[in-house]
Amino acid sequence: MKPRRRIEGWFSLAVLVAVLGLALVAQSLRDKPHGESHSVTSAEGDGRRGYFLLLQELGFQPLEWRSAPGKLPRGENLLWLPRRPEPWRPREETEPGPDQPNLLPGHALSNYRNFVADGGTLVAAASDTLLEFLKEELGIAAVDEVSLRAQGERSKHSVRLESGEQLALELDERGLMHPFPAHSPWRELWIVENEESEHGPEDLAAAEIPYGAGRVVLLADDSFLDNDELRKEQNALAGVRLVEQLARGGRLYFDEYALGTWEPESALSLSASPQVFLFSAHALALLVLFLWARAYARAFPRDPPPRARASPLERAEALARLWKSSGRTRLAAQALRAAAQRWSGPRSAAAELEALAIELERKGKGRGARG
Repeated sequence: MKPRRRIEGWFSLAVLVAVLGLALVAQSLRDKPHGESHSVTSAEGDGRRGYFLLLQELGFQPLEWRSAPGKLPRGENLLWLPRRPEPWRPREETEPGPDQPNLLPGHALSNYRNFVADGGTLVAAASDTLLEFLKEELGIAAVDEVSLRAQGERSKHSVRLESGEQLALELDERGLMHPFPAHSPWRELWIVENEESEHGPEDLAAAEIPYGAGRVVLLADDSFLDNDELRKEQNALAGVRLVEQLARGGRLYFDEYALGTWEPESALSLSASPQVFLFSAHALALLVLFLWARAYARAFPRDPPPRARASPLERAEALARLWKSSGRTRLAAQALRAAAQRWSGPRSAAAELEALAIELERKGKGRGARG
């Protein structure tokens, strides 16, 4: 049974290691060659895997955000929105009613407002749908002051950064913002310089507005960071300069939740969460000890010690009967006396053997026995 138990223990340990390995592999297989548009996991032309890897090489340590917005970290972090987010619901036909304002609080878009108000920076490309999101969900009334050109095509422009550096970018002119009125809460970041034939106010390629302890940054266009556009002109350098300007020491997140790629927490991530980590660690330790106890060989198997088929007392009595039957009473008495001396049991049995030996000696002398 012991070899079988050891085999079962090692097999259980191998199954456990295989399950943990598969879970880790499943967590790491996230790079999809055909992902969503503007996704940092997509290697397609409209993906942003190249920009993500570029920031990694430069030490910015960007991260993919796939959890619900209710779990966004607080503090001076940077969150890049690829488009207007939509709250996830278990069923499309389920709509919040007056008695149920929000079925899933963690997925409420108002969590983005909390992220910005607590010191975060929200970056997104300006569009009608995104401006509507900023006004309805974040409550930024100054969004009405944003006026987009709404016409034009993609072309090369000279952009002047806040630092005074000038970069050549390919931008979609439909997203360029007109200058803001005086005393506006919006602050100009990137200015598109007029061509020699153009006159009048210069349009904006980036602007920001403070909100609580954080801020919202609007870009006229962020498609210059796509894989196909990143290598053109100075698009890659502009993407780096933008992160350098907006970073405040926190982490840089790319919101994949807004693209509909939200991933619920797996059993492995839940077991490693701070709330149940100690319980999971104790359970894992007990499981390892159990498998080790079943698989560990405590000692090498040894042959059992040899055992006599008859006890010393029985052998002595048999020899005494043998010598007595042959007429050698003295040898029989010696055998009984030797057995009495070696006897480790009750003293009454040893005294009985000694008495038998004396009686045999006496009878032997009376009969003149030889021996």
